[in-house]
Parts: sequence; structure tokens; C-alpha cells
Amino acid sequence: MNSSPRVQIRGCPNNRRQHGRPKGQLTIFCGGEKADVAEAIEIMKPYTKRAELVGGAGAGQLTKMANQIAVAGAVLALCESLAFAEKPE
Repeated sequence: MNSSPRVQIRGCPNNRRQHGRPKGQLTIFCGGEKADVAEAIEIMKPYTKRAELVGGAGAGQLTKMANQIAVAGAVLALCESLAFAEKPE
């Protein structure tokens, strides 16, 4: 009989938006073993609108970083377009 405790690792970063949690509006990218993440998703259901397994340990953080880079690029492009539109002829 193996008496060693089972170690479960789940990476489930969220966007820390305080107003989204009470409304159940968070989106969470989960990384880890499929069974472990499925268990974690059940626990997170009350405060998430979507939680997805995106790969192994660390994949959730990488997915969140990619999402943040995409959002930052879109915001930068919007700022540039507004600055361009304000330039006098």
C-alpha cells in the first residue's frame, strides 16, 4: 500500500476582475492533468462563465499571457488610430 499523498497541480489564472467574480463572469484558462482540472472546474463554476483545460501545467498561464498581449496590441492600435484622427492637416 502506497501511503504517499497524491500531488495535484492545477494552473488556473484569472483576470482578477473583482466585479466579475460575484456575477460569475470570469473566464479561466486551466493547465494541468485532465482529471485534476475537471475537479477544479467544478469548484470554480459559481464564479466563472467559462473555464477551459488548455494543456498541461503552465499552459493556463501561457494562454493568459497570449491573451493579454493580444488585448494590449488592440488597445495600442486604437490609441494610435485616435491620435492619427486628431492630427491637423
